[in-house]
Amino acid sequence: MIASLIAWIVLLTPITVWTTDPELFAYWRDWAADQQITLIRVDTPEEAMLHLWSGGWLNQPLIRVNETHSIAFSPILRANDGQGNADLASVIRYAAGQCDRVMLPFYQGVCALQRGDLNAAEMAFTPLNTPAARINLAWIYLQTGRAELGFLELDRLIAAAPEHIPYYVTRAQLYALNFEFDAAIGDLDTAIGLAQRQSLDAVSLAHLYVQRGQIRLLLYEWDRVLADYDHAIGIAPHDALAYYYRGVLYYTTLVDRERALPDFERYLQLAPNGEHATNAAQYLADIKAELEALRIP
Repeated sequence: MIASLIAWIVLLTPITVWTTDPELFAYWRDWAADQQITLIRVDTPEEAMLHLWSGGWLNQPLIRVNETHSIAFSPILRANDGQGNADLASVIRYAAGQCDRVMLPFYQGVCALQRGDLNAAEMAFTPLNTPAARINLAWIYLQTGRAELGFLELDRLIAAAPEHIPYYVTRAQLYALNFEFDAAIGDLDTAIGLAQRQSLDAVSLAHLYVQRGQIRLLLYEWDRVLADYDHAIGIAPHDALAYYYRGVLYYTTLVDRERALPDFERYLQLAPNGEHATNAAQYLADIKAELEALRIP
């Protein structure tokens, strides 16, 4: 998730997050809620700078960590909050890849996960009661043959916040990893129902349908997979994701090149630099070559 960050600017009170990734923003929103910290979302670096300057939070240039990470310190925080400085220092060191200097337990756990040390990660996350820590712990349990403990963690989060859609999505992902596909679909059904009642934005709702389609694909329910992708496109026709996955379904499973081709073309129109752009372009080239070969008398 952190790798998908466009840029972020962190203050302890409040926090300003600059990102175009809704999943990443949801992560910081949940974290801020746990810490009882105000969270403000902005969409451009110019907005972020304006907010920081007008609020009197910034009296020096941003500290550049790498190409995509920046931190701005509050002068109040620097003067009066030693623990806050220590916590922010851990965030900076994590963002800069200096895991050996990270002191904040959550980021120690994340660093341990990145190097594949599940035991150290479990030790770091276990004492923490934040949702992000418990979710990471659930994943560790799943990877170490203790799936029932992992699902118990998600069950507790859902019991505490039964209207919180990301918890159902996360549990669905864990169910799928544990080959419990029907249970995963059940959680996504619930997530979709909640999203409709909460009037979730069209793109986020469409992505829920895509995720359900991807799990139904594992059950070989081609018609239902196609229906989910079609529904996602109907909800958010200018979002690229469902076009890609429907194109893959048409091409690799249903063997319908004529229908797959415009889906890959549409994906590349909407997301020329998207996550799946390279694969979409390759599929498109292969389909065109195959169709051309079939036309040879």
